[in-house]
Amino acid sequence: MTDAAGRRDCVHMQLTIPKPMIRFVACGDDQIDRKRLDAWADRIKDWKSKGLLSAEFFISGHEEDKTPDNIKYFQSKF
Repeated sequence: MTDAAGRRDCVHMQLTIPKPMIRFVACGDDQIDRKRLDAWADRIKDWKSKGLLSAEFFISGHEEDKTPDNIKYFQSKF
């Protein structure tokens, strides 16, 4: 699955296997990216209650210097 801020209409958000790989493309706006990361954390927690075995979650973006902070923020949700 890929989630890019500019194309949210093409994001496939249905769990089809118990071990998804998700690529999160940050847009560089902390407020928008954190809101999207919060939604993913909630979604993953819901999937876990429905049988999710594991998930790979990759964060990248146009401003890579923000990636470590986004990773730390996302990890704090779990």
